[in-house]
Amino acid sequence: ELDPQDPRARQELAEVYLEKANFEEARQQFEWLVKNDYENPEVITGYARSLLNLGLTDEAALQLKKLTDVSKLPSPELALVCETNLEADQAQEASEQASILLKRWPNALPYLQLKARSLAKLRETSESEKFFAQAAESQNKRPQVDQMIERMATDSANQELRRDMGELMMNYLDPAGGVGYIQIASRTNPFDIKTQELLVSYYEKEGDLQVAQNHRRMIRQIQQAVMNSMEMSDQAPAVTPQP
Repeated sequence: ELDPQDPRARQELAEVYLEKANFEEARQQFEWLVKNDYENPEVITGYARSLLNLGLTDEAALQLKKLTDVSKLPSPELALVCETNLEADQAQEASEQASILLKRWPNALPYLQLKARSLAKLRETSESEKFFAQAAESQNKRPQVDQMIERMATDSANQELRRDMGELMMNYLDPAGGVGYIQIASRTNPFDIKTQELLVSYYEKEGDLQVAQNHRRMIRQIQQAVMNSMEMSDQAPAVTPQP
């Protein structure tokens, strides 16, 4: 039973809601913590993430302004801070934040656009044009992703297709959106090593090393299970044909 006055229990509950994508329930718990002066970077980030997923972008941006160090924020939140700085003509800060995003996701369309726009505001025209050109190349992946989405409409059980589309989307169009498809594929077929490897890659880039480690462990378990089954089939007694 949750003690309504225990901030630690509330924060844990809020984080569980967030993990399960119950964003409204998460928002309510984080809001209580913020209103009752139990703010820390994790609470602020979690509250902003739940607001962002509920489409409340301005409110999320307001929360993120409270953070002194945004460099380790998850990419969607860092991109929101970057966008907010761009709109406030803080182009140098926006450019630095876009660089952090591109270090994680060098071909991701929205982050290339943020970098290009911030450089344009800094009047670094030729550099800005380079990033806009790279963004256009990533944009060219969209028709391929759209085709895969159409195929999934008639082949929804095809988890390899879902995984491959998620990978393309994650690398070129929308990292957080792409990993969502990979996670669905992983839940349906948890024994696919490539799916697990993509999740390791995503969480390592996002700096969530504990979750990445969990997926590495899963890969080792799958590999061990495969080896065990091969050994068992090797040891199975040969059936002698009856005369």
